[in-house]
Amino acid sequence: MLVGFSAVQTVNFPTSFTGIWISPTAPSDITMAWLKIDATGNPIQLYVFANGAWIARHPQVPGSIMIWDGALPNFTTFDGGDGNALSVMSGPMWEEVTALRAKFPLGVGTLPVSGTVVNVTDTGGTEKEDITLTLPNIPPHAHTCKGSTGDAPGSGNNFFAVDRSSSDPPPSPVDIDTEQAGGTAGAAVPIPITHMPPYYGVYFLRRTTRLYYVG
Repeated sequence: MLVGFSAVQTVNFPTSFTGIWISPTAPSDITMAWLKIDATGNPIQLYVFANGAWIARHPQVPGSIMIWDGALPNFTTFDGGDGNALSVMSGPMWEEVTALRAKFPLGVGTLPVSGTVVNVTDTGGTEKEDITLTLPNIPPHAHTCKGSTGDAPGSGNNFFAVDRSSSDPPPSPVDIDTEQAGGTAGAAVPIPITHMPPYYGVYFLRRTTRLYYVG
């Protein structure tokens, strides 16, 4: 019994072959193996006759995923598929993995920074996220502050005063313009940060559970 068949789907292959028939059309002698060729003589597939049909095993196992950068195929004809109900010998050979639309594949395992465990078919991540930066997230920077060494603050933004009474003789009033490290207080405003790396759009196609071509 072959893998993928139930008890009522057992395929009985001939135990010996009398030769190989090379032709675009199947031989009448079903004890032969048939190498199907196209009109120009290029080989297409090697078939054997079993359970009333010429069949050949698909080289890729069900569940295999292929990256496709053309137009989405017509799965009723693509790669030997047809529009019948899906079984080991009928139906489409491939299907689109719609769960991967607008998503990146990620290998299963544990993410090294967060410790999140990624299992098969898990989803996560975000394209954009509203993030409120905390102090450790803010890089070193500077603000320009204007002030006066007079007895009272001057006018304008961010003015400050320096006490001249502690100096003898006190310094003459003079305006100063200096860079002061630090920041100013204010309400945090979340700003969306993009997490999207450069990308190239493709389709992800998956092998269905169909196993055999039918010649």
